[in-house]
Amino acid sequence: MVIIMGIQSILHWRGKVSLYFQFLLVVIVTSVLIEKLPLLKSTTEKQTSHTVVTQTQRLQD
Repeated sequence: MVIIMGIQSILHWRGKVSLYFQFLLVVIVTSVLIEKLPLLKSTTEKQTSHTVVTQTQRLQD
């Protein structure tokens, strides 16, 4: 019974809660991205340089 009432109240407050959760989600995702950005950057640079190397090797062949 308590669970049903909880669900009903959640549904009732869903408008405000969903906005709050969306905001939280955006904040979390942003912070994670900011933390991982240097890592991603270095990974992409490595991939790019690797691609360039393989392409130049193909051209030499």
